[in-house]
Amino acid sequence: WRRTTAACRATGGGTDLLRAERSTCLRTVDVLHALAGFPAQQHRCRATTRRTTTTTTTTTPITPTTTPTSSGGTLGNPVLVAIMICMNPQYQALGQRAGALYGSEVATRGAARARGLTGRCLATLAPTASELTAIRRFARSSETLAADVVRIIRVTEGKEPSSAFNQARTDGDVRRFETSALAVLDSHGRQTLSACPHT
Repeated sequence: WRRTTAACRATGGGTDLLRAERSTCLRTVDVLHALAGFPAQQHRCRATTRRTTTTTTTTTPITPTTTPTSSGGTLGNPVLVAIMICMNPQYQALGQRAGALYGSEVATRGAARARGLTGRCLATLAPTASELTAIRRFARSSETLAADVVRIIRVTEGKEPSSAFNQARTDGDVRRFETSALAVLDSHGRQTLSACPHT
């Protein structure tokens, strides 16, 4: 990741377009780095949750579908909830980085169009309208899921009523996040620079 970041920084910043491209490159690395760390962190959190649930006793019964809160209410699947809480730092970081990436992509497209670039050249140096839509969807779903985790934590701490948590809504947010993340990861990226012989 350090080499990739260094390559982004080497882009330079002599023009608005180059500065925007450098920013987008750095923000893309941030997002990919965060996503790449998710599986390993999920594994660690899952292992920690299993140890906790097998060694900790409680006077409040825990069923496969509910987990107690300090306010006396219940949340959804206790293992899933515990894993999401454990991964809160990752969700918050990704929510911020995804939003920053979208902002950089918007700036890059604006700078490219300001230079008068069109057609294949514009698609080479900046995201297309459909790509921007996918990135915006990813950013929003990341931010929404991060907010869901904060809400879960506040409910378990008794700072919000259990009614503030909606299992179906959270499940839907997770699915939208996964779908939007895959869409961004599966994008084919820019075309070759030969489309812009004059740049």
